Amino acid sequence: MAERGRKNLLPEETKIVRSRAFVLGCTVVLAALAVAGVVFLVRLPNRSQIANTSSGTQPLPSSTPIETGSHLPEFPWPPRSSAYTKIPAQYVVKLEGQTLLRDVAARLESALKSAGYSQTGYYYVPGGFALVSQLEQFKPNGLPADDPYRWSMQIQTPSFFSLEYLTALIKGKIGRYRVIVFAVSDDFFSQASGKRVESEEAYRLAIEGANTLPDTVGSQPFTDRHTCTALVYEFEKAILDKPAQFKENSAILAETHLQKILPYLKR
Repeated sequence: MAERGRKNLLPEETKIVRSRAFVLGCTVVLAALAVAGVVFLVRLPNRSQIANTSSGTQPLPSSTPIETGSHLPEFPWPPRSSAYTKIPAQYVVKLEGQTLLRDVAARLESALKSAGYSQTGYYYVPGGFALVSQLEQFKPNGLPADDPYRWSMQIQTPSFFSLEYLTALIKGKIGRYRVIVFAVSDDFFSQASGKRVESEEAYRLAIEGANTLPDTVGSQPFTDRHTCTALVYEFEKAILDKPAQFKENSAILAETHLQKILPYLKR
């Protein structure tokens, strides 16, 4: 009897095993179908790709962002200078071929060095760069002060019986200083909302700037949207124990400030 009972149970056990196997097999098939559906959706082209293919054009590759201004400290922007003027494009572009920002930088740096500005520094401005000269003392007519006062904060004593000497006798000696900045940028700016540079910062600008223009900036083209603007930051010192004060508006034109530099840029 016991042996007959076991024989009757065997078909039931077989049914259970087969049922479990069927369920497991269905689960595997469904999982495979789900994976195939995900792969299909991933590979499915978007609408723009379909449109480009149907029109016979290939989709444009995504552009690689350029790290503009890499390794360059930022110049106060937008600027607020005492005087400024636009440098004609023909003064800074190459005579033949495409002009890159590094070509403009080389031309400006060469002109500054020829005019005696041996210490300069590079800064980042939107869409380009700024080349900053060392703080120098200058005369009322815009010419640099005589050595050794040109690069010194010590006020130059005017020549005897000159107009400056007579003025100094009446008003006292006045120290006049400036920083000249060439800003090359494709960015529009207004000086109404510009950032001033105080004398302490101006004194450090050239030495704290980069010694060269990085390739991420220099390799960019100088386009029709770019302008080269000469910015003059002027400071005046009338009291010996007080720092020089920023002058909102220069008494002389920017071109007068640049009279030693422009001859090396003109063609």
